[in-house]
Amino acid sequence: MMKKGIYKPLLEIAKTGVERAIETDEATATTWINQQLEALGVKLT
Repeated sequence: MMKKGIYKPLLEIAKTGVERAIETDEATATTWINQQLEALGVKLT
């Protein structure tokens, strides 16, 4: 279960990630998203 209060930062990461994918490329955006998730302590399974 995720910590309370993490949903807003996750939404911002998702929105910015989509913008980065449009402006640059998907690989760059994916790398950035993964870095941001790691900084929040979120692990995708």
